[in-house]
Amino acid sequence: MMSDRDGLTYEQMKSIGKLKYRGIVIFTSKEYKDLPHTFYIDKYKNKPYVGNILQRNKLLNKRLFESYFDYVSWFNNENGKYNCEKYRIK
Repeated sequence: MMSDRDGLTYEQMKSIGKLKYRGIVIFTSKEYKDLPHTFYIDKYKNKPYVGNILQRNKLLNKRLFESYFDYVSWFNNENGKYNCEKYRIK
């Protein structure tokens, strides 16, 4: 897991998608429909990058990204393939 907060350019995100690893997801503040390993978080749509997605909500005992993306189901059911959008929490 990583995010555009890490300073990744579009070209770097594209290159990461070509790696022969599974379980890669990049959380972003912009939609990249051509990069299936990216996951857009609309909360940050007017920001240059996502905020601290690892921040934990103490009341729900969830990290921020877990409110948008069912990471566990994605990883278990897709075997780490890049079909992230299917696991968006509505």
